[in-house]
Amino acid sequence: MKIRAVLFDLDGVLADYDRAGRIAHMAKSAGVSAETMQYAVYGSGIELAADSGTGYDPDTYLAAISRLAGAQVTREAWIEARRSVTFPRPWMLEWITGLVDQGIAVAMLTNNTLMFGQSVTQVAPALFPLFEGTAWTSAQFGTRKPFTDVYERCLAFWGQVPASTLFIDDLEENVIGAEQAGLIAHWYRDRAGFGAAMESLGIPLT
Repeated sequence: MKIRAVLFDLDGVLADYDRAGRIAHMAKSAGVSAETMQYAVYGSGIELAADSGTGYDPDTYLAAISRLAGAQVTREAWIEARRSVTFPRPWMLEWITGLVDQGIAVAMLTNNTLMFGQSVTQVAPALFPLFEGTAWTSAQFGTRKPFTDVYERCLAFWGQVPASTLFIDDLEENVIGAEQAGLIAHWYRDRAGFGAAMESLGIPLT
């Protein structure tokens, strides 16, 4: 079946991302150690729970991190920290522009929080307007990759058919989950391999 839609992961596919740099930036802004901030965000399980859409709206998410860090993490500081370490790939965006020109629908599905979903246009403005209205986080669907229900809910919301939708992610487990949900999927590891895979699917990079 012809590919009619492409669903992209963000970090490691659409953009380069420095997680340690984000934590360092947040820690410096809050006046605490990187170790303290690392625990507050990741070690505590808050980020995982928030990615999964389990009870953390932006306000409760920031409040929980602030409580564990022992210092206030403001919305502005959180956005700036994420923005400063998120680098959209120009060549990828150029290729996606070509897809759109061919009538192929494009969207983004990232394991991320409602907070990220509300601020994505500030974090990665270069993605817009390409992904206007189609930049989604796992939290919005109440689950996360690699579970099959996140792909099913996303495509139902988007109005796309799994068998004609290509999913691209840099984590093998997420690719496997997408394939189990009936999507065509590619495990992104490098640009050369990606280009060869797209050529075989009839949507070359050039």
